[in-house]
Amino acid sequence: MHLIAVVVFLTMIVPFAFMILTSIRTTYTPMDVFLHPIPREFTLANFLKVFSSNQLGRAFLNSVIVSVFIVTSNVILDSMAGYAFAKKDFVGKNVLFGIILFMMMIPFHVTLVPLFILLAKFHWVNTYQGIIMPNAVSSFGIFMMTQFMREIPQDLIDAAAIDGANEIDIFTRVIIPLCGPALSALAILQFLSSWNMFLWPLIIANSAEMRTIQVALALFTDRYGTSNWGLVMAGSTVALLPMLLIYIVLQRKFIQGISMTGLKL
Repeated sequence: MHLIAVVVFLTMIVPFAFMILTSIRTTYTPMDVFLHPIPREFTLANFLKVFSSNQLGRAFLNSVIVSVFIVTSNVILDSMAGYAFAKKDFVGKNVLFGIILFMMMIPFHVTLVPLFILLAKFHWVNTYQGIIMPNAVSSFGIFMMTQFMREIPQDLIDAAAIDGANEIDIFTRVIIPLCGPALSALAILQFLSSWNMFLWPLIIANSAEMRTIQVALALFTDRYGTSNWGLVMAGSTVALLPMLLIYIVLQRKFIQGISMTGLKL
């Protein structure tokens, strides 16, 4: 088991080590990289070029804006929908929940063209709302929050209602405080998904001012149209930092949200 764990660890860590080592190299030929994995000369010139690049700086800001809005909207809307499906009875509840589960099985590429046509009619092409709105709510997020909230004892909700709490008070003061691990896990998963989006921002954003960090990295080429791997790897290292920071801050809540199937009362 230890040997398997070591192999899995190396499989996951080698690409990151390769990325960082390539970002501080002075030469990037394939033969040199494989013959000398550890650079003989180190340089931070690639990072200086990345930070001085207005194009990549704007893309980084766009990714921050898009990710913050997507995470915020998913945390709010997915938790509200999860509360309705978990604790409320209404006509068509099971049918709607089944449709949401069915939507999880539909590949995004199937809806790509009609979604673009719809947003073009709204004049949302090459705008923040065009990138954000299709991802403002998640079927997986609704399913996840529903399953988590089903484990919250109904007695807590009934006791709050007897004390005079309305639906908003019950949701914000009873349900949400108990859903900290699930909300943290949802926030991390949505941040990773939105930060790493490539295909949709590439299609909906047709100007350099609206490109996200992943699209900008893919188009990071030199004057001859070839990829400058030193700059690409340095930019990828910079793009990795927000995801790493978010996970470090919320890792305990994330693990609890993934592993918990109910509340330990």
